[in-house]
Order: sequence, then C-alpha cells, then structure tokens
Amino acid sequence: MRRPPRNRSLRNRLIRAEPRAQRRPWAFWLLATFVVADPCLLLGFAGARLSDPQTLPIREVFIEGEFRQLKPPDLEALVAHQVRGGFFTVQVAEVQRGLGRDPWVKAASVSREWPDRLHVTVYEQRAVARFGERGLLNPEGVLFSPPAASYPAGLPLLDGPEGTEAQVLMRYHRLAELLDRAGLLAQDLAQDARGSWRFVLKDGPTVLVGREDFEPRVKRFVAHYRRIAQSGPGVVARVDLRHTNGIAVSFRPEAVPATHRPAPTSSLRGVADEKA
Repeated sequence: MRRPPRNRSLRNRLIRAEPRAQRRPWAFWLLATFVVADPCLLLGFAGARLSDPQTLPIREVFIEGEFRQLKPPDLEALVAHQVRGGFFTVQVAEVQRGLGRDPWVKAASVSREWPDRLHVTVYEQRAVARFGERGLLNPEGVLFSPPAASYPAGLPLLDGPEGTEAQVLMRYHRLAELLDRAGLLAQDLAQDARGSWRFVLKDGPTVLVGREDFEPRVKRFVAHYRRIAQSGPGVVARVDLRHTNGIAVSFRPEAVPATHRPAPTSSLRGVADEKA
C-alpha cells in the first residue's frame, strides 16, 4: 500500500515557503523605519514652526487692575519691551519679573489667551505711611521704595530701627484708636534706638511716651488732654508722659516765637523725678 500523498505535499509547501521567508526581512525593516521616522519628522517640523516668533505672534496685551500711581500706558510699554516670541514661546515669567521691577507693582500675573493675546493683572502697592527717609509702608507693614516724587500727600510719618516697620505700623494703628476717643490725630510716631516712643499730634504738641506702659500712658494723656491744653499760658508745645506720678507740660507763647524766650513748663498731679 502506498501512503497518502498529503504529507509530501505539505512538506513540499513548507520547503517552497522557506525561500520567501528569507527574502522578506528587508521589507519589514523598511516599514518599521517609516513608522518610527515619520512621526519624528512631523514633530520636528511642528516644533520648528511653533518656536518661530512669527508663528502666532502676540498682537494684543490686555492689562487690568486698580491704579492710583501706576499708569496703564507705562505698563503696556513695559510689557511690550519684555515680550519675546509668539504665543507658544513668550516667557510669561520674564514678563512678570519685568513688571515687578516697578516699585509700585506689588504683584502681577500674566497668562496667554488664544490665539494672540496676553492677559496681565497688576496689583498696585497701597501706601499707608512714610517710614523715615527709607520709603513707604503698605498695609502689611512691608517697606517699598518708589521715587520720592511719587509719594502720596498726607501720609503719617513713622520711624524706627531697621526691621521694626510692621511693629511701628501696628503701634500707630492702636495709637490712632486711642486718640480718636478725644478727637485727636497723630501725624508722626517714632521709636528710637533705645526703644523709647514719641508721637506728634496734628497741629499739636510732641508727646514723649517712653519705653514702658505705652497704652496706659496714652490713655492717661487722652483722659486729661483738655485739662492739659488749658493748664497754662500759650500753646502746648510738649507733653512728657514718662513721669511716674504726673504729666509735664511745656508751653509756647502764641504771639512770640518759641526761640525768643524759654518755654514755660507746668505739671499735673505733681511731677515725680522718676522717668521710664
């Protein structure tokens, strides 16, 4: 008996298939190279186009904020000077840093808006007091130093050792609350290097408080202010609260300048020699 020819034909088919399999690898590698290289070429081309400043250039800058000292045209010019590149390449951090170089700029945020716009929000510093000759204080007691010509008028003058800006501002706010009970206003508050405090009333005398018991002494001054103002001739020039058992008051004659004669003094409740 003869065996069925199926195995032979299968073997023949396998033998004929071997040469074809050996000729195909070059096609596989060609296809693989195309699949890998083509996206890389596309990405490279797209990257080159997007990094080109002429691709979607920034055409508009929108600036918003509440401005008292800053001027929008000046801010626009400052931003325009900082803008480099197109929509995808402009360095928003550089624009923010450029705005921050203006001492009246407290903070700024910059964002892109499709397709060719920058949105800039500027937060302006708000001055609440002058601090010696060093600059201005904002509501948080942070010192900033714009040109003196740009200082707002009517700010109180505060002063103190370096690093005490926030403390002096807080003390001034508390002083204002205490004086307001008598309808008074301090235009000047200072702490010297020894920690001693003094303030000056608006259109009024200089008041020496000393290093200790600031609030109790100011309360005592407020309680007796009307009596102090009427306790001697002329205008009150200086009030000294540093005494333990009383208040010392110096007067300036109204009609004669203080430099022409010694300022008379008076005391309330018997001034003691002890000073704090």
